[in-house]
Amino acid sequence: MLDENAYKLIFNLCNPCKPEEVSYAELVGTFDNHFAPQKSVFAERYKFYEAKKCEIESAKEWAARVRSLSVSCEFGTELQHVLRDKFICGFEKGAILNRLFEEKAECTLEEAVKIAESRMAAADPEIVCGGGGGVQQDLKNSPHVPTVSFNSVSFGFIHTLFEKY
Repeated sequence: MLDENAYKLIFNLCNPCKPEEVSYAELVGTFDNHFAPQKSVFAERYKFYEAKKCEIESAKEWAARVRSLSVSCEFGTELQHVLRDKFICGFEKGAILNRLFEEKAECTLEEAVKIAESRMAAADPEIVCGGGGGVQQDLKNSPHVPTVSFNSVSFGFIHTLFEKY
C-alpha cells in the first residue's frame, strides 16, 4: 500500500500516463531511474586519470584497479588503449616505467602487466609479486613497521564488499 506522498511521486513520474495504466515492471524501472544516483562521466574519468599505483600493489592488482576505475568512464572503442596507457603512466618514475616506455604502441595491457611483473620481481628480490603470492615486503626487520600480508588485506577488503550485498 502506498501512502499519499509515494503515490504523488509515482503519479508525477508516470505522467502523462496514470500509474494504473503502467505495468509493474515499468513502475519499478521508473522508481529505479528516479532514485539511482547519477554519475558524472567526467567525475569518473577524473578519478580514473588521477589514480596512481600504490607502492604495495603488484602489477596485476594495479591492472585490476585500473579496470575497475574505468567501468563508469564510457571510453567506448578506446577502452583497451586507455587502460594500457593508464596502467603504464600510473607507475612512479623509475626502472619499471622506463622499461615500459621502451615498448611499441602495439603493446597490449596484458603484455605491459607481464613486463611490469618481471621488472618488479627483478628489481628487489625481497618483494614477491603476483603469482598468487600477493605482495609481502621485509621492511629491513624494523621493529616500528609491521609486515603486512597483502593477500589477507585483499581478502578482508573483498569479504567486506560482499557482506554489504
